[in-house]
Amino acid sequence: MMPGTAFINIALVLGLMGIAAFLDGNYVFIPACILYYCFLSSFIVQMVKNRMRQLRAEQMSERLLEELTLKNDLLRVANDKLAEKAFEDPLTGLANRRKFDATFDEALASAREHQTPISLMMIDVDHFKLFNDTYGHQAGDRCLQVLSKALNDVISPSGLLARYGGEEFVAILPDHDKSNSFRVAERARQAVELMQINGIEGSAPSKTVSIGLVSCMVIPGVSRELILAAADAALYDAKQQGRNRVCLDHNLGSERDFWSIAKP
Repeated sequence: MMPGTAFINIALVLGLMGIAAFLDGNYVFIPACILYYCFLSSFIVQMVKNRMRQLRAEQMSERLLEELTLKNDLLRVANDKLAEKAFEDPLTGLANRRKFDATFDEALASAREHQTPISLMMIDVDHFKLFNDTYGHQAGDRCLQVLSKALNDVISPSGLLARYGGEEFVAILPDHDKSNSFRVAERARQAVELMQINGIEGSAPSKTVSIGLVSCMVIPGVSRELILAAADAALYDAKQQGRNRVCLDHNLGSERDFWSIAKP
């Protein structure tokens, strides 16, 4: 019931009672009705004030809750972006060494559990130090950005490409055997070569990469350190054989049985 309606109803009831008392000669009842009306009116006014304060408090609480929810959402988005940045190489936008380490451990655990092959590529930009010294660090940085995009366009659909350090990159290819991983590595090598980034005098006419590749099953005795060492050794072999090629280590260093396919 609205307060105004309550006042009217009370006034009507008490007024009729007062009139009846007056007609009956009971004059004392009239001031009692007036006092009782004042009391009830004061009580209703106080109740209305309390309810209004309660409604304002509820509205403020809802606004504060909405603001808090919005700020929490913004904070969560900011934290997510910050977490992504913590795993991102600032120059190339690729995964950084920290992200690679975490992903590699997860991929090894999955390969061990499901008995699926895993491949690892070590990629190094050929003659990069000479390029960097000749054209400057800004040109070197731009070169790495362009090359990393070309590599990532080939590798990212099936694996993770990360910047390992300097001009060296590393790629994880889960569930890739030797033939599949070699095809990916060769496409990546060709993608960089087709970029036709100008080289320098005494080196290749365009920037190229050398790739060391290892593919294996994660059986007892095969560790992340052994796989990394095998891929690094295969990369060294590719450099020694003339660069701009993919070299694959068949036996994780047990017999050093490398084979390579160079550019035709």
